Amino acid sequence: MTDIVIDEDGIPRLRDRRIAVSLIVAQIGSSSHSVESFAEEYGVGEGNVRTALCWAARNPDRVDTVFQRRADALRDSSPDYPNGVKPPAESNAEEYLRRARDALAAVEREWQPYSDPRWREE
Repeated sequence: MTDIVIDEDGIPRLRDRRIAVSLIVAQIGSSSHSVESFAEEYGVGEGNVRTALCWAARNPDRVDTVFQRRADALRDSSPDYPNGVKPPAESNAEEYLRRARDALAAVEREWQPYSDPRWREE
């Protein structure tokens, strides 16, 4: 299995890749991707994606910290949009954090049984 590493910014990622565990959680936990479609789109093995999901299920506080930091950055950088221009959903920190935490909760529910450190992919 591919290891998860914590980069210099404190973000858990797939070893030797710039793909953050939080991205995998957000995409799969929100049901916008399956393990297979995520792996294909990002050019990683399905086992790597499953490893990240199991890691997230074991370490939800670490993933939530990344989501919280992103929400804080969104709050700090909220630009002024002209009248009549609706900002993208991603720019609303509270909405982003709610959706991200919902995705994390879904991953915890679905992947907790596999997150036992004794579990290994065959």
